[in-house]
Amino acid sequence: MLTASSWQEAGLHEVLDAGLTAVAGQRDRIKMEGPRIRLNSQAALALTLALHELATNATKYGALSNETGTVMIQWQVRDEEGGPHFSFLWQEQGGPPVSAPTRRGFGSRMIERSLRGYFRGDTTLSYPVSSAEFRIEAPLAGAGEAIGA
Repeated sequence: MLTASSWQEAGLHEVLDAGLTAVAGQRDRIKMEGPRIRLNSQAALALTLALHELATNATKYGALSNETGTVMIQWQVRDEEGGPHFSFLWQEQGGPPVSAPTRRGFGSRMIERSLRGYFRGDTTLSYPVSSAEFRIEAPLAGAGEAIGA
């Protein structure tokens, strides 16, 4: 993904494709919705790793561990004071009941901390009873740019 662009940037759709390779056989259960966005190499790599971790966990413990669960990935860019703002949501639905892990493993820490740094915004990994959710709320300028429609 990054080598095709000389390690400069990657489109969010390509990042999603790369990050979801662990669940390639279940892609029909993953819905994606959002505008075209280009990410810098650091943000693209960190998000790819985070998506891989989320997908692996969904397969082992979450929505993709049964026959009926789904994952919805949505993102948007909206204009705010100070420039474009990026919102990203990974939301699992229809899986077995979930609860927050009793300890934070490497994957959880990597997801929250590395992305927080590369996107220069807030990241949240939460576990409502019916799903696992991961959110990014950040200024887009720190990680990339929106691409015209």
